[in-house]
Amino acid sequence: MKKYLVVTNIWGKKEVTMWLSRDVFEEEKEYFDTLEEAEDFAWLFKEYASVYPNPEKKTWDNYFDKSNKYYNAKTKLAYNTFKPGERLWGYVICDTEECKVLEWGGLCMYNISKKMDQRQVKDILFRGEDEIPKDYVWDTGEYEGWLQYRWGDGKNALDYVEPEKPKKIKNPELEIEEVEDNTYIDYNDDIENSFLKEEDKEKLKRLIDRW
Repeated sequence: MKKYLVVTNIWGKKEVTMWLSRDVFEEEKEYFDTLEEAEDFAWLFKEYASVYPNPEKKTWDNYFDKSNKYYNAKTKLAYNTFKPGERLWGYVICDTEECKVLEWGGLCMYNISKKMDQRQVKDILFRGEDEIPKDYVWDTGEYEGWLQYRWGDGKNALDYVEPEKPKKIKNPELEIEEVEDNTYIDYNDDIENSFLKEEDKEKLKRLIDRW
């Protein structure tokens, strides 16, 4: 697999009849060897997608039609029902080796955002096709456990073993010896004192020679 991935979304609603509309969603994934190639592709996508008119935005507090909302977690805005031809769009540039998003762009993605649990974002973008069976139904709390196991620290795995802490290596030159009267002998002090004694002897010898 190539190192860089660009995922693009264009989405909205299409009016089928006067009373009926249906969701429109386009997603593409393109892989590249270099970041420069990935950025060039993202730029071309922005130029292409920016021609679409965007739906009207309303603040979350004033938007009550929850059945038809399109909520952007990044900007805390919700979108009205799409009119024919209106679209939202977004893209991400990813590093497939480190499994992380390098750049978020556009208006918003269809099913991921910066505000989501980033373990879930990684699961959507990077989970291998053979890791979980298609159409698998998760039990209550099971998906959260999978996210922690696959994209978290993995400590909830059945075979997880806490790594041993590195042992401190004692340096005998720095050891302090305890003796019976509960006093301590620092061998470094002894070495330092021996040098001082030698220095005193040299001073004394020079004085004797001078006299």
